Amino acid sequence: MTDGEQEPESEVEMDGVEAAEKRYDEASPENREAAWLELWHARDFTWQGRSEKAALQTEMVEVPASFPDGREAEGEFKRVSLKDYWRWSIGLPGVERLLTDEEMREAGLLVEVDGETYHLIHAPDLWLKVIEHGMPLQILTDIIAARAERVPDDIGTNADNSPNWVRALQLLGGWLPGGLLRQAHTRKAIDMSGAYVPDIHLSGLKVGPLNCLRSLFTGRVNFVGATFSGEADFERATFSGKASFSDATFSGEADFTIATFSGGAQFYNATFSGGAGFEKATFSGEAGFGRATFSREAGFTSATFSGEVDFTSATFSGGASFSSATFSGGVSFWLATFSGGASFWLATFSGGVVFKSATFSGEANFTVATFSGGASFEKATFSGGANFWRTTFSGGADFQKATFSDWAIFENATFKAPVTFVGGTFEDVVIFNKVNWPNLNVPNAFKGARFKDRVDFESNSLISVSAFNEAHFEIPPSFRDLTQSQLDEVFGDSINQTKESIRQAKKAQAEAKRKKGKYEGLTPDQLLAALEGGFRTLKKVADEKGNFLLSQTYYRFEVRTRVKRPEIAFWEKVAATFYGLSSDYGNSIARPFVSLAVILAGFAAIYLALAIEVNLINWQDRAALQSGFFESLDFSLNNVFQPLSALSTDAPREGDASSLAEKLLNNYGLGLGLIVTAISIVQSLTGIVLAFLFGLAVRRRFQIS
Repeated sequence: MTDGEQEPESEVEMDGVEAAEKRYDEASPENREAAWLELWHARDFTWQGRSEKAALQTEMVEVPASFPDGREAEGEFKRVSLKDYWRWSIGLPGVERLLTDEEMREAGLLVEVDGETYHLIHAPDLWLKVIEHGMPLQILTDIIAARAERVPDDIGTNADNSPNWVRALQLLGGWLPGGLLRQAHTRKAIDMSGAYVPDIHLSGLKVGPLNCLRSLFTGRVNFVGATFSGEADFERATFSGKASFSDATFSGEADFTIATFSGGAQFYNATFSGGAGFEKATFSGEAGFGRATFSREAGFTSATFSGEVDFTSATFSGGASFSSATFSGGVSFWLATFSGGASFWLATFSGGVVFKSATFSGEANFTVATFSGGASFEKATFSGGANFWRTTFSGGADFQKATFSDWAIFENATFKAPVTFVGGTFEDVVIFNKVNWPNLNVPNAFKGARFKDRVDFESNSLISVSAFNEAHFEIPPSFRDLTQSQLDEVFGDSINQTKESIRQAKKAQAEAKRKKGKYEGLTPDQLLAALEGGFRTLKKVADEKGNFLLSQTYYRFEVRTRVKRPEIAFWEKVAATFYGLSSDYGNSIARPFVSLAVILAGFAAIYLALAIEVNLINWQDRAALQSGFFESLDFSLNNVFQPLSALSTDAPREGDASSLAEKLLNNYGLGLGLIVTAISIVQSLTGIVLAFLFGLAVRRRFQIS
């Protein structure tokens, strides 16, 4: 390189530390280590300092007033550079002083790595040298422990109430070999922000305030049973290996904001006495928080969970926020307790999620959340409001035996798979407005459910009618008004959905039989019974609201469904069919008249045919045939309007041959007489039934009590 030419600045130096920090914060988990190394070099921890922002020259810390730099102290602390902090001879033999570079080299505190000079604490890959060359850690242990003794018990706080980390033990940017911190362990505050930690084992120990901002943990992190007496700051830290904080106690704030856990993260039975912040944290492996206790706010807003997540029996005494969180694997909140508000606004669950027997004492907010797998809220208790506005359930949704003590909103929710509220209890207002129900049969979805207050089902689409079988409404629910044609369409859709369910049930039965297993689903008869019960429930609702015409429509659908059931007796099906044909199930005033006319003509034809058969009338004699027809019609009319007159003591006797009826009854032997009498009785009874159906239709149409 010729004189006057300057070595081009690296991309890192041109972009600066802030740009490197930004790249690190935005790096994907697999690129986080490389981004950390780039940031570490950008901060420049070389002893001589390659850049204007070299950390050792620009980072200022506070040390006790007795610090041996020759300056008079103006207060309890002196402010010195990080480089002078590491020149301090404390922990080494002799009088405390600031060591020269030569003295530090002789003591083994300055080392050469890739042509650069570093203090031993900042030497890259120091942990490898310890393992490969057996480099003793005692010198580091001694100088760290000595510095720790000079750290005040209370480092104080800044104006924003954050810890005054400049007074802590300064290990920022250090490459800390395994075992170093445990050997030089202190209960004092430690600032190890930006440090490289291949592994750390502080299980069961008491740890003072700890700052691990943007630290990189590449190996096993073991804080099992540890007690953090002050703030534990792991903001933007990277855990490449398994991180275990199980049974740990966080007495102060625990901050894991934007932290990345590439291996498993275990917080089982951990206690968070202060706030717990995991906002925008990334969990690439398993995340275990089972039986964890959060005494104050727990923040998981925008966190990303790629593996299995376990919050079983976790306790949230303050508010809990999982808003905009992403769950890619299975999730368990089984038996979890939320004493404050719980927010899952905009959360995304790609796998199955279990809130079985969970308790929500405050408002449970699931607005605009997405459940792509199954979602179970079985036996969950919602003591505060439950908000599922615009929530999407692409998998099954299970609210069996759930209790809603306060209002519940499902407005604009979407259910794309079967949903069940079997045995649920709704003690306050429930809104199902504009819900997009699944276009499939969901029998018994509300079976045994009790609605004690107003319920609104005014949706653009109606859930399958079989869902309402054996549902109980103390106050009639509100449904969208439907025209008769729309009601008929509802019936048709319900029958088609049930037929499809029956087809699938038969297929499943056959498959179970083939495998010599047991079929545990609903039988075809049970599926139709559920639909029948659903129409019965809607009929009852219409009755309670005084809409008798609608009630009659649902009753008609109920009977039409019942006759399709395979286990209903044949005679009941025949009677119901006659009931429908003759009066539209008591709904038509005209049909009984039409049916009566058909019966009059039909039975008259029967009587005329009998007369021709016994040669009482010559069918070739037109005049005799015409006369016989009118006499047969007269006999038919007499049987209808004088019911059972064929059995009367005034009935014509043998020898009274003045009419066709008298001749059929008496002049052709006992056999024909009995046949004609039986036919007459059937006609009379049919006429009585039709008269009753006419009266019933009139009563229902004009609501006569």
